[in-house]
Order: sequence, then structure tokens, then C-alpha cells
Amino acid sequence: MPRSRGVPPRPAIGSRKQRKVFRVLAEGVVTEPGYLTLIARRYRGVTIDYDRDNSGADPYTLVKRARDLQARSRRRSRREGPDFDEIWCVFDIDEHPNMASALQEARDAGVNVAVSNPCFELWLVLHERDHTAWIHRHDIQRAARDIGMIDGKGIIDGDWVASWPIAAERADRLTEMHEGNGSPPGENPSTTVGHLLRQIDEES
Repeated sequence: MPRSRGVPPRPAIGSRKQRKVFRVLAEGVVTEPGYLTLIARRYRGVTIDYDRDNSGADPYTLVKRARDLQARSRRRSRREGPDFDEIWCVFDIDEHPNMASALQEARDAGVNVAVSNPCFELWLVLHERDHTAWIHRHDIQRAARDIGMIDGKGIIDGDWVASWPIAAERADRLTEMHEGNGSPPGENPSTTVGHLLRQIDEES
């Protein structure tokens, strides 16, 4: 399988300081990569490699692909250094019948996941405001459009992207809310995309 397009080979170990590489496989092929592109512009200390060749699939397929890429990278690292430092799968709960299997496979394989319920647009809306009530994905997508974050062509650039730490705090409070009322982990509404952003920020 060819290297993900647009990412140059990593420099030889010891040649110069290497930027940490985050390989990301996403269920979506418009909104998620658009958002990550905007984040990458603000973090020059890392490389965010959105893997178009392996994205655009259901969660279980994404995790299996990530597992295989991770295994290949480990084999390659013995000779030339790894292809990436961290691999992440970004996907929605939606109505996927194999979600439990996907999450278990990720845990078993050591693949990082960023999961949103009902969908990624919840993460976008949390940049601008709290949202604590159950919501259908069509309604949260509409809210993201009304706020001016997405349109028919994908992500709309703007200063709102820089407020991701606030979104992460709001997402943390959603997790605490579900824990406090006894809801299952990852209940609607919830998102762990902030975990990915914090890792990127820490390594930048």
C-alpha cells in the first residue's frame, strides 16, 4: 500500500529534529479532513497526516486498517524509522452495528480513537457553545451550519477554530455529566475529539 499522499518521508534519525507525525483515518471525507487542515495550519511543530487512502469507511474497517498500518510501521521502524508516531481513528457513533467490536479492536491493538455521538459536528458546535441535551445528528449538523462552521462544501475557516481548548473543556463536562447520572460511556451528546487535539498541542 503506498504512503499517504502529501507526506514526505521522515528524515533519518539524527539528521535533524523530527516533527511528531499524527496519522489520522476518519469516517468522514469532507468535514473531518477540512477541520484537521485548519488545525494543522496552527500547529507547525507537528505533522497531521490525514490518510485519504484509508479513510471514508465504517469504524470497524477504519480500526482494522489502522491496526495494519501500525504493524507495518513497526516493522519498517527497525530499518528506516516509523511512518508515524501516533495513529488515530476519528468516527461517529451514528447507527453502526459493529461499534462495540470497533472499540474493542482499537483497545486490543493500541489504536487511538476520537469518537463523537451523534456526530463530529457536535465537536464543532462546542467551540461556540455548550450543548448538553440529546440531539439528532441532523439537528447538530444544522446548528453547525447556522453558526457558520460548515456549509455545503465543508468547513468554513475562521478564528473559531482556535477556541478548541474551550470545546475540549465542554466535552469533558459532558463526560462528567454522563458519569454523574449513570449514563453509559459515550452517550449522546459526547465527543472525545479533544483528546486528539490535546495530544497535538502537547507535541507541537
